[in-house]
This record gives sequence, C-alpha cells and structure tokens, in this order.
Amino acid sequence: DVATLAVFRTIESVPTLSKKWYSDYCPRASSSAVISFVEKRVAPEMLKRELRRIGNVGSTFGEMSVTGSCVSRVITATYVQDESTLSVQITVPPTFPLRNAEGDCKKTL
Repeated sequence: DVATLAVFRTIESVPTLSKKWYSDYCPRASSSAVISFVEKRVAPEMLKRELRRIGNVGSTFGEMSVTGSCVSRVITATYVQDESTLSVQITVPPTFPLRNAEGDCKKTL
C-alpha cells in the first residue's frame, strides 16, 4: 500500500522530525495507531536495515567490534586498547524513533 510505504519512508528518512511531529502535533485519537504502526512495521525493519549495514561493513572496525540483535534490540560496541576495554551498549525501544534509545557505557581495566 502506497500510504504505508510513504509513512515508513518518512519516518526512516527524517526520524527526528517524525518524533517531533508525534510528540507535538499528533492528535491523541491517532497516537495509539501511530505507535502501533511504528512498533509493528517501522522499528523492526529500521533495526534490521541498520544491523545489515553494520554487517556489510564488517563487525570489526580496527580494535572495535560491533554486534547487535533484532530480538533483544541491543547493539554493543566494544573497544580494546592495551589492557583496557570500553563497552557501549545501546538498547533500542520497540517504538524507536518515536522514543529515545538508551545507552550504557562500561570501562574495565
């Protein structure tokens, strides 16, 4: 359906603007339908595409490795330098990009 594709491409192309529209201008009567659409159609496909892009580049970038899962919705980047390890974990909510992703950083020596 053309309307579904148009909404999907809009949210994928301009996620920040879509989030702003949702938080400031989306009618309350439509908000549950928008959330449901994003949760079922947009967010899973966006995450799959981004993880595929990471995989196409390679999961290792020098001393940094990046892994992700569509099931757990978690992306982890680990950087090792000498005896230190820096790990960043990003948890993507089911309604991303309408909700912010959460990041967690850990450093070990």
